[in-house]
Amino acid sequence: MNARLAGIRIATVSVVAAALATVGVTLARTAPPVPSGSVPPLYGRLVLPTELPGFSSPVCPLVQTDVGRWANGFLSVDQLRRNGFVAGLRELQHSKTLDADGVSSVALFASARGARAELRDELAEARQTAARSSTFPVTAIPGASGFALSSGHASGYNVAFADGRYLYLLGIGFSGDSAQPRSKTQLLAAARALYRRVHGQRNSGD
Repeated sequence: MNARLAGIRIATVSVVAAALATVGVTLARTAPPVPSGSVPPLYGRLVLPTELPGFSSPVCPLVQTDVGRWANGFLSVDQLRRNGFVAGLRELQHSKTLDADGVSSVALFASARGARAELRDELAEARQTAARSSTFPVTAIPGASGFALSSGHASGYNVAFADGRYLYLLGIGFSGDSAQPRSKTQLLAAARALYRRVHGQRNSGD
């Protein structure tokens, strides 16, 4: 597993997913607790083990409301504030079977418009940052973007979509070629399952 850390933005999530584990563990251990009832529940909006079989998380992530901590030096703090960032939750995962790393992320914004704007902004920067990028279709999720990014020997697949005030990202990254076809298929299935579940929660009190 690559121990070098390049950040948490979308480009890094996919390109060097293996490197995300250390950053994610650090955030989970140092982020201050969020007062109960201060933000809508986000844990139910991460991908479930049944939706992404074979992947598990080494730590329990914590909800982050501090925009600077969420940006972690790689997302634009000004951009997040402008788009109305409220809170975020990011879970890092690993699959021994695929020898791949994954991430499930959800961020809440003050408005649906803000969530869509942040999606556009982060996608644009991810494509500019990666050494190589390409897109692929994601059916059954309105407005979703599927994109593959690579840099050096690492590459990965991602699906990002906004649904109401929430911005979701799923990514799987790996350093070899053997996991690529299976990872993409598995990622798309997980993203569709996540969308079907969270879309029904969108107006349930959040």
